[in-house]
Amino acid sequence: MKHLLHKSTKTQQTSTLKSIIDFHNTALKTNVSYTVLPGAWDISRFSKVKPLFCSMSRILLERVACKLPGASCLYLLWPPKGSKDASPWFIATTSATAIVLVYHSTWNTMSEICCGLLDLGIPFWTVTETTQPPEAQSKRQSRGLGLRPRKFSPIKEDYASYEQARDQVLCSSYGRAVRLRGGIVGRIALEVVPDLAVLDGPAFGDELVGCHGNRYFVDDGVIEEALDVVSGVYRIEMTEDGSTVSHSSWWPKTYTWQQNIVYTGDQWSSSAKEFYQKRLEGFRNGTLSMYTATEWRERFRYHQALMKRIIDGSERLAAEFIANSSRLS
Repeated sequence: MKHLLHKSTKTQQTSTLKSIIDFHNTALKTNVSYTVLPGAWDISRFSKVKPLFCSMSRILLERVACKLPGASCLYLLWPPKGSKDASPWFIATTSATAIVLVYHSTWNTMSEICCGLLDLGIPFWTVTETTQPPEAQSKRQSRGLGLRPRKFSPIKEDYASYEQARDQVLCSSYGRAVRLRGGIVGRIALEVVPDLAVLDGPAFGDELVGCHGNRYFVDDGVIEEALDVVSGVYRIEMTEDGSTVSHSSWWPKTYTWQQNIVYTGDQWSSSAKEFYQKRLEGFRNGTLSMYTATEWRERFRYHQALMKRIIDGSERLAAEFIANSSRLS
């Protein structure tokens, strides 16, 4: 019996390894179609589970133009006609992979989808529809936690002041918007902003997320300075007259984290969790280190290029699957 169990375990491990290799090799190919994917992919017709499809009778899916930097396509998820889900807001995401995840899940209502994505740390928006776009917000240079002198070395009082400033931002009207950003700021916000605050939906609708004709989809915006405070960003003088400054922070800035494909991908990974907990423990034990954006990037360089290719390949196949296997409007 022990021999049979060992053989069974070894077979399962071999099968798992083969699935990982199949996924990896397929994602790196730029000319492969979703119709010929190996069984390791849920959207494959060779999958051992029931073939996945985007059921519009369960959740409506619409594709519109994205009005935010870095993406051209925005996916909208709506309750289907006749649904008992009376949510006044809807789910929006630029990630085709996240859409496939939703249809592969057991989430059926906007609230269930919202809580599911929050739990995984996936960034998204809770949009409402309007016929008038919000006024463009004027941008100002972020001051973060303020200016510090050359060779600034933080002490425990600085970290305590950062926590206080951070919590003030997260308890303000920006809190829910920060939580929706996902990544490192979303994880920090989790300590203060509960799911219920997000489920309330947009309070101001001052950020244009997407549009289609004279239909505009809006959510609450958040200024860069608020994000920098949450990440604990200081402006450090580099010259005696203070004319040149650099940025050092307790946590990676939002943009730096978004570019760090190894830790982010599309959700809060186990590697990201390990990084967050280890660094938080260091702060509590008195290790008060900060890094510049360049230093953060250097710490995150491990296999970044390869991981980006894998994630981009997965996203391309998910987008192709959605476009060809659903009545996408």
